[in-house]
Formats: sequence, structure tokens, C-alpha cells
Amino acid sequence: MASRHFDAPEGKTTQAWDWYGSKPEREALADLWSEGSLILRRRENFQRIFDVPERLIPDLWRREVREDERVLSLARRALSALGVTTVPWLADYFRTGGRPHLPRPIALQALRDLATTFDAAPVEIEGIAEPAWMAVDLIPALDRLRQRSGWPTRTTLLSPFDNLIWYRSRGEQLWDFNYRLECYVSAPKRIYGYYSLPILHRGRLVGRLDPSYDRKNRLLTIKSFHWEPTARPNEAMGRAVSKAISELCVFQGTDPDRWVMNDGESGLGGLQSDRRVGSRTP
Repeated sequence: MASRHFDAPEGKTTQAWDWYGSKPEREALADLWSEGSLILRRRENFQRIFDVPERLIPDLWRREVREDERVLSLARRALSALGVTTVPWLADYFRTGGRPHLPRPIALQALRDLATTFDAAPVEIEGIAEPAWMAVDLIPALDRLRQRSGWPTRTTLLSPFDNLIWYRSRGEQLWDFNYRLECYVSAPKRIYGYYSLPILHRGRLVGRLDPSYDRKNRLLTIKSFHWEPTARPNEAMGRAVSKAISELCVFQGTDPDRWVMNDGESGLGGLQSDRRVGSRTP
């Protein structure tokens, strides 16, 4: 079932910013999906096709999950993914739209419960006054990092919806990384671009770039590029970012060298030429 299977109400007009268009059934389908009454079966040309859980996952559907079991399962998975968390970060991790599946009072109690079972350990985060907890099973990994072992080595571009930066306040608190999706901002007010992608380099957020893909000519253009104030760009970092851009080209379905810097962006957003990523021509 999809929203196209319903007729739009007669006489109702929509605006470009109407999230659900003219069909109330589209919003109803989204609500039923968010509460688990429907499951996303597949996509057809970006449109979501829904089905009922008892048909797609009959074994899981027959099993009744207690509320306390659901809460602890979500809390444990969120804590494991975040590594270290405060109550607001944990509450935000599993949500649909603006609705958290673990409201903050429930998230707080869940963290306390996980601490009693030694799944979570209370910790302090420098510069953050709120109480925090760490996943106990990640303590050995923290010890290895302190011994300079197992540090991240990859460089990649993050989606605006990546769970590392999904909760914007967390990024600001932990890394002083102020990120907003500016496609909803009028062009004159944008700072970093229409759809800027954060750059994750060896475990650090070092910059952001705004890509635009021309499907007809199979060419990716970097419309703007900015290093973070705390970044220390060098030749090796430039090569790593260039490789990440090439990987984005492949993801879009073109050749890895089919990308260029936008006119006027050779200095990467006004920075000095010795701080630029090497651009390529088609």
C-alpha cells in the first residue's frame, strides 16, 4: 500500500512546503509506520510501499514484548551506539520525526536500571554538567584508545541524517560542531550551502562541503568547502578528503574522477591555497 493508492481531495491546493501534500492518508500512513502498525516493504521511485507486520515478520509479530523489555532494549542499543550518553542524547536516539520512543523521564530510569545490571557506568564528561553514562562493554575499547591503539583511520562524508550528528545539540556539546541543514534556509542566509555534508577524518569532524550532482552530465560539483576552525589541513588530509569525494562520485553512479570545484572555490571558501583539497577536472 502506498499514498498513490488514495485519491487527493477535490479542490484542495498545496504549497511547496506542505510536508504531506494534499492527501491526509499520506500522513496517516506515516503515523501508522512510526507506531509499528505498518512496515516499509520497499521503495518504488522514492515512494514508500507499506505492508502489515504480520505478513512480513510473522514470527516476530506473534511474540509479545513487555513494555519494560522494550524500554531496556531500546536504551541498551542506543547506549551501545552512542558509547557515552546523557539523558537527552539517549532519549533522542530512537525517534520518528520529533517524537521520541523513550521520553526523557523513561530514558533516565532506563539508564539507572542499566547501571544496576552493570551495563552502564556513570561518568563525567569534561565541559558538560549533565549526568552521563558509558556502555560498560566499551571500556576495553576506551583503554585501547588511551594506549594509542585502534584509532579511526577512515575519511568519509556524513549524511545530514547520520546518527553521529543527528542530535545537533550533542555535536555542539561534544565537538563544538554547529551544524544545520540549510536546504530549508533561504539562499542569501545560507552559510555552508544547500546540502552540506560534514567531513569525518580519522574520528574528527574537520570540515564540510556542499556537493551538487548533475545526472545528465554525470558530474559532481563541490559548490562550497569549509574547514573547521580547529582543523589542521595538510597534504595527507587533502588527499583523504579527495578520496572521500571520489567515493561519493561512485555512490552517485559516475566515475571517481568526475568531480570539480565550483568556480571561485579553488581556495575552498576563501582559505589559503595551501589549505585546499586537490580538485580534478572531468
